[in-house]
Amino acid sequence: MQRKLFGTVILVIAILLSSCGSYFNIKTIKGYQEEIISKEANIFTHQQVLDSLDVRLTRIAEKSGIDGFGIALINKDDVLFEKGYGVANVELQIPFTKETVMPIASITKTLAGVSLMKAVELGKLSLDDPINQHLDFDVKNPHHPKKDILVRHIATHTSTLKYTEWYEHSYVMAEKSPDYSVQYKGKLKKEWKKKIDRYNANVSMSMGQFVKSIYTTDGKWYASDNFLDQAPGTTFAYCNENAALAALVIENATGIAYKDFVKQHIIDPLQMKKSSWDLANYSVEEKGKLYEDENPIPDYNLITYPDGGFVTSLSEFTTYFHSILKGHYGESNILTAESYTTMTNPQFSEEDQSTGIFWEIGDGMMGHSGGDPGVNTFAFFDEQSSYGYILFFKNGFSRAMINTIIEVKKATAHLIVKVNN
Repeated sequence: MQRKLFGTVILVIAILLSSCGSYFNIKTIKGYQEEIISKEANIFTHQQVLDSLDVRLTRIAEKSGIDGFGIALINKDDVLFEKGYGVANVELQIPFTKETVMPIASITKTLAGVSLMKAVELGKLSLDDPINQHLDFDVKNPHHPKKDILVRHIATHTSTLKYTEWYEHSYVMAEKSPDYSVQYKGKLKKEWKKKIDRYNANVSMSMGQFVKSIYTTDGKWYASDNFLDQAPGTTFAYCNENAALAALVIENATGIAYKDFVKQHIIDPLQMKKSSWDLANYSVEEKGKLYEDENPIPDYNLITYPDGGFVTSLSEFTTYFHSILKGHYGESNILTAESYTTMTNPQFSEEDQSTGIFWEIGDGMMGHSGGDPGVNTFAFFDEQSSYGYILFFKNGFSRAMINTIIEVKKATAHLIVKVNN
């Protein structure tokens, strides 16, 4: 997940997002299905099922305490449902719809997975190439200097790069954030003050310069402690900069800027006309206003944008995620079926957690989650049934968000029973 910038719930977020697939695992909702089946005969039309779901979700939204969220439900054959609820902008009372654009945080990394596999298809690189073969600088684990970090390692978070506090310098605000710390007390006041001061002071730089500053020996933030003690390829450690390195590898291997590569091979083929990498591209009416602890926060960009900076709508992301789902089940579309097999099947496993090429796999689910200031996102599907969901929350982490996820789980069980049976 992307690390939160504001608030005091870092640990809780990590626990939630690392297990978020279980909220929607088909096995976990069996009880809800049995309850529904016992009370309702299977006499409803498809549209009546969707109308019933819409009513349920509308009620959930009204009681949730969440400003705005969107949900899409899919299987390998169809997009079953997609709609937004609540408001995208509290002050202007602009509705949150399936066309509302917002940054999607770490789900962005999945585009790096697709892009790597496309570069492999084009013969530009191999997953087993050392990353330094495709970089104009060297990244080596100082504890294992003779062990190459491979493209496969960065794509599976086994590169042994550590997440460090320096990553927080990646966030560049479009304008200065107000000092919200004045409304808090004690430890929370100090945390808000520290974070706001840091992000207001961040300045833009190139992605290559940023990564080199942390992970090359002449970098201003470099330290041997920025790497794990273990050898590359032997252990999993989630690190945002792995996606930035993947983008730099793609740029050097193909001679095409990463943003252009994504546009050419993902955005344009899927006709994602409203998707980009910058909230400044959109009007107030088009984009969701971001809030943290009910405080409006400025729009921001990420220097390491491939790890969390993609801006899109629920509708367009659903188109993208549906293509991945169909590819997992053998369809060639933006990638070949063979590439999907590699990308969406375990490339590294440790205990009960596996990872594909920038895709999370576990508990019978596959997908990714994300969290950033004013944003929480989830996209997973159940590999047994092919039933999948996408949830976009245009709010920071909160107990209300957790409760809303639980209520949405119950509501969508109703759809699964009536449509899939």
